[in-house]
Amino acid sequence: MTLIIKPERETQNRLITVFRNELKYSYLGDWRDRPNNSNIEEETLNSYLKSRGYSAEQINRAIYRLRTEATNPNRSLYDNNEAVYSLLRYGVPVKVEAGKATSSTGSNPTKTTSRSPRKSRCAALSNGAPISSSISTASPSA
Repeated sequence: MTLIIKPERETQNRLITVFRNELKYSYLGDWRDRPNNSNIEEETLNSYLKSRGYSAEQINRAIYRLRTEATNPNRSLYDNNEAVYSLLRYGVPVKVEAGKATSSTGSNPTKTTSRSPRKSRCAALSNGAPISSSISTASPSA
């Protein structure tokens, strides 16, 4: 390893230890050289959202929106990351049918509301999870 990469790898290893041991995250390994490597693991996200009770249509639309924001060529990497963070923090507004309320797949998959996404982001928080008309990957205890 070069002199610049070695300290970065050491920092990454320390962070991996914190996430695994203290925050109880699962470490999936170093995927740098993995075929079809992506910063959005669609299969994992799909399985997670499905287990939370969201419909296939809601999941597909949310993943599409997430990928679109993450790979927007008209913005800087910083701006793309900011947009993705916003979606992860506040949720992805998903309207499955015209004329229907935007569905909520946040902390309560069955809750719906007709609020606009901007107003929904300002909704009250319940145990740290947004109560909004959007998909959120935040856990209720976050």
